[in-house]
Amino acid sequence: MIKKYLFVLLWFTNILYSIPQYYCTASDSQYYDCLLNLIGSLHKTNFDNIKEIAVYDLGLDSGQRSRLQRMEKVKLYAVEKVHPDILKPIKTTLNGKKVPGSYAWKPIIIKQALDMFPYILYLDAGLTVLKPLDDIFEYIQKNGYFLLNPGPEHTIADRSTKRVRKEVIKKQYRQYASMLLNPDTPLVTAGLQGLSHKVYNEYVLPAYEFAKEVSLFVDDDTCPKGPGESRHDQPLFAILAHINGYQLFTERGYFVLNFGDTKKLLHIHHLENQINQDTVIYVSRKKGLSYKGCGHKNFIRYNK
Repeated sequence: MIKKYLFVLLWFTNILYSIPQYYCTASDSQYYDCLLNLIGSLHKTNFDNIKEIAVYDLGLDSGQRSRLQRMEKVKLYAVEKVHPDILKPIKTTLNGKKVPGSYAWKPIIIKQALDMFPYILYLDAGLTVLKPLDDIFEYIQKNGYFLLNPGPEHTIADRSTKRVRKEVIKKQYRQYASMLLNPDTPLVTAGLQGLSHKVYNEYVLPAYEFAKEVSLFVDDDTCPKGPGESRHDQPLFAILAHINGYQLFTERGYFVLNFGDTKKLLHIHHLENQINQDTVIYVSRKKGLSYKGCGHKNFIRYNK
């Protein structure tokens, strides 16, 4: 009887103190299966705390839209057309891969989501959530943001185009140019960002303004690493993160979230052979579809 009482008390305590979760993601028809895997992984691991998964339509077909509209806690939205090419397929790699707007839609939908919610966790469709994300949402609430860097070989100096260096770094942020172009100044992982209204004016709005000029996101073969090596949205997000002195955690392993009186150890990785019992997010890309044999699509819950 006592055990049952304690269990019920613990359950109610968790409900009372859990942080509502607002997610933002996007997909076209090409990445639809990855989107389903992401939604299934969220439903499996965080369903009770999810308030909404806002999905932005980058080019889905009618059947895909219809299915999304039947999913619990999922709502579909259109992308604000701040530029005529915002959803135009643009070549992003030497092998011919095309992405809508060369990722310029990302800062737009982040702003759109934050115009609806107090805070969000933006997740690319190619991610797989493996554990509850309460700690990350608590950190976003308290700190205002949660950002990562993709690794030491990805820097603003090496991965930005001549246009970004000239028109953004040397013109708009000239006083920060030496710091931004330092060979050790890393990019921001654009596909996994926790943001709140605390950083709306200094980070979200300037990124949104960048999106009004899609050419800033396009690889024009002037990246110091060579043609096809520009990182589109990542240098632009990184510029804003660094001029504001934001802390970036690693996308490749363990990191510690400091809450003052407590600390939480988390793990994120992009290699499946590095996934362990502590991993909260697997940066899986299309490999998430076959994670542990079948991925997470079967965990999606639908409205009755």
